[in-house]
Amino acid sequence: MGKLLYFVLPAALFAQGTGTIHGNITDPAGAAVSGASVTAILDERGTRRTLSTQVSGDFVFPALPVGTYTILAEAQGFKALRRQGVTLTTEQNIRVDLRLELGSISESVSVTAEAPLVDSRSSMIGTLIDSRRITDLPINGRNIIALAALLPGATNVSAPQMFTGDRSGPTLNISGSRGNQNLFLFDGQQFNALFRNTGLNYPPPDALQEVKVLTNSFSAEYGRNAGSVFQVVTRSGTNEIHGALWEFLRNQKLNARSFFAPSVKPQLIQNQFGFAVGGPIRKDKLFLFGSYEALRVRPASLGLSAFPLTDTERQGTFTSPIRDPANNNQPFPNNQIPTARFDPVARNLINPTLMPLPNRGDQLVTTFPTPQDNGQYLVRADYNWRNHVIDARYNLNRASERDSAGDVPTYLPLSRRAIVNTITIGDTWNLRPTLLNQARISFNRISSIIENLNPTHLSDLGGTFPLFGPRIPPTVTIQGRITLGNASSVDATIVNENAQLNEAITWTHQKHTLRAGFELLKLRYLNRSFFQTMGSFTFNGQITGQAPADFLLGRATSMLVAS
Repeated sequence: MGKLLYFVLPAALFAQGTGTIHGNITDPAGAAVSGASVTAILDERGTRRTLSTQVSGDFVFPALPVGTYTILAEAQGFKALRRQGVTLTTEQNIRVDLRLELGSISESVSVTAEAPLVDSRSSMIGTLIDSRRITDLPINGRNIIALAALLPGATNVSAPQMFTGDRSGPTLNISGSRGNQNLFLFDGQQFNALFRNTGLNYPPPDALQEVKVLTNSFSAEYGRNAGSVFQVVTRSGTNEIHGALWEFLRNQKLNARSFFAPSVKPQLIQNQFGFAVGGPIRKDKLFLFGSYEALRVRPASLGLSAFPLTDTERQGTFTSPIRDPANNNQPFPNNQIPTARFDPVARNLINPTLMPLPNRGDQLVTTFPTPQDNGQYLVRADYNWRNHVIDARYNLNRASERDSAGDVPTYLPLSRRAIVNTITIGDTWNLRPTLLNQARISFNRISSIIENLNPTHLSDLGGTFPLFGPRIPPTVTIQGRITLGNASSVDATIVNENAQLNEAITWTHQKHTLRAGFELLKLRYLNRSFFQTMGSFTFNGQITGQAPADFLLGRATSMLVAS
């Protein structure tokens, strides 16, 4: 359970995808116009917020949703002034100064927005990746974290196509920080896997509005990690219907063959397809946006690291002397181990169905399928209700892949599956023109499963090893030659959960903006794993002088088991 209380003086922003518009209103002589009515109108959804200027002529609109705005200024004895095309991005502070002209309020003047002035309200340093770059820049695998490689100070960017467990999430180093010290936010919701603090995979680029990466001088609500802060904002529905449809295809036809691969190029077929659509349910009031993307990858992986026992060695014959531990370490006659001396487990493991024979000299070269499937679902609703702006978003990611552990793919095939469910609901309530309340509640659950597809235990191979947990083949390492299985890639069930409540209130008075709030974060992590329960055995040649001979005699140098 974690709790954070913060109190911030500058207009630092909170919740999903917000920014600040501020400025000053003057008359033709440059004097301040107090009590002028100023309205910020979000062009895409008609969201409005109205306030009056202070005695100094200043106005501040904190925590506005990102988008393009029209600023309308009205005062008695002056023409109405409409400033159009004011584009606001995440964590941005835009200064819009307006000079009113004398005349009737029924008259109006329209001005296209000029370049905003330098941000003087915040010391935070960050980089924006806008919607155009998100969708137009090519990304292999379409994980938008890969775009972080374009940022200054970013290195070692890892952006996997799929998230199948807390060892496989996105990581990167920012300005020398560690790869797992970043805070990932998704519409204001924490989006980290708990155990290794990696990120999770975001929806496809076509479903995202923008990405803001903060790298230095964070305000108080971002004080969780030492690295960067990723703020990712989903698209919203607008008053117009917009959509996109896509498919990306890769295959092996244009690939070069690996020098070490067999004559046929390994198969690679990758399809990534989906759609995104958004529009109004009720104009200026209720909006809906949704997206779906599927990934289907059918590759053939290449295995080159195995040097299994040769046919001659499987008969007990070696080309150099080997010691007999049962005869005072005297050499075996003719470098031959009698088959009657073979360990029963070793006798079963040298069966070509479990340990294939070399097929290229002393080397085993294999290609094996490692299919991957992924589905990303997203739905978001936005509602303008009186003085409230309410947003709700649900995201589901389902991933599965087949893999193998060790040097022989058929020995320990694995299935990995992960389901990520995230939901968040936020409310921005304009209590008074100078008083704003923001609340957000979120929940995140990650379930990942690793399952062994070869339910064979050491006792099934002739051993007397007791059974702990599920039936998993033992890990056998013949040093310098081959490794069967992997004690770390075993049956496991992992659950990450976090429940989050955020509350912030912003009060503007004359030239001052006061902001206070709190965050309540409840974390839960469960890892039920059968690590090392099958036994891990290493043969390094210390007994007989050759590791394969140690293996045939069943003389392991080390054994590790957990229960």
